[in-house]
Amino acid sequence: MKYLLILFGLVGYAFGAQSDNNHSHDHNNLLHGFVYGLELHHAHMDTVPLASANIFWQGTTIGTTSANNGHFHLQRFDEEKSLIFSYVGFENDTVIVNPHANN
Repeated sequence: MKYLLILFGLVGYAFGAQSDNNHSHDHNNLLHGFVYGLELHHAHMDTVPLASANIFWQGTTIGTTSANNGHFHLQRFDEEKSLIFSYVGFENDTVIVNPHANN
């Protein structure tokens, strides 16, 4: 069975992230992270960055895909929302994001 491993946090001004669609973002309002594939092979787990994983806010059309190294960044919301992660051949994952975490 294959699973997604998701690591993410909030981006501050020091990261200087750029938007994928050439619009400026409020750097204090960006969520960024990495998506990895986790696969059990006999007695050990393999992890590999997942390029083009789908990441989107549940109930919206707001989303992005991960880069070749699994990295993504996405505008976050002021209210608690579920973030959906999907990748072909892997189990989907949902993470509830609290807007006040790490503030």
